[in-house]
Amino acid sequence: MEVAAGSRGRCPVRDLGWMNSASCIGLDPADADVLFFGADDDQQVIEGDSNRHARHRICGACPVRRECEDFAEATHTVEGAWGGVLRRQGRRRRAAGAAS
Repeated sequence: MEVAAGSRGRCPVRDLGWMNSASCIGLDPADADVLFFGADDDQQVIEGDSNRHARHRICGACPVRRECEDFAEATHTVEGAWGGVLRRQGRRRRAAGAAS
């Protein structure tokens, strides 16, 4: 499978070791599933935060946030939140950047 490099020129798919440093690595799998792949951003999962706020809190401090977002871009992932960004938001952000 041919995989493109992310927007920052790196290809985080060849070496997935960065995933071990992700801030979300210790989350309960059920919570992580709802938090990053749930349809309802207003659902409360962690410490009373909405999904969006919890995601921004967790991913905002993550040391591998860029690698995570690049991974989703390089693998053409269309579902979930990667690097704190819902994939649909990431596509809109890239399209807006390309138009300017």
